[in-house]
Amino acid sequence: MGTKGKGGRPRVKSKRDQQITARLTEREYRKLQKAASGSSVAALVRDRLLGLSKESVPQVPLVNRQAWIELSRTASNLNQMCYHLNTGGRPEDHRILPLLSLLQRDLEQVRARLIGGIHGNR
Repeated sequence: MGTKGKGGRPRVKSKRDQQITARLTEREYRKLQKAASGSSVAALVRDRLLGLSKESVPQVPLVNRQAWIELSRTASNLNQMCYHLNTGGRPEDHRILPLLSLLQRDLEQVRARLIGGIHGNR
């Protein structure tokens, strides 16, 4: 049998093995969760206490996060269509035209949510 390489996670030089416990009210904890904005509360508290974070993490509005997800799906569909065409695939009007119509509708909906109104302020 040959020698097998060591797998797994690489060792860290300075392991965080010390712990501090603090009791918070539900309201205080929710406030920290909101300030952490998706990252861990522990990382937020550690960075602030050690002076690593000068300002609070900028809040990304929920509507922007939702729009990002929707745009990701739309972009994925568009990328698949472009890949097909760029690899020599023949345009299939019966498949591409409805997809383009769907993409246009999705983009209009995302735009409307971001700036308000059905069609935005054109």
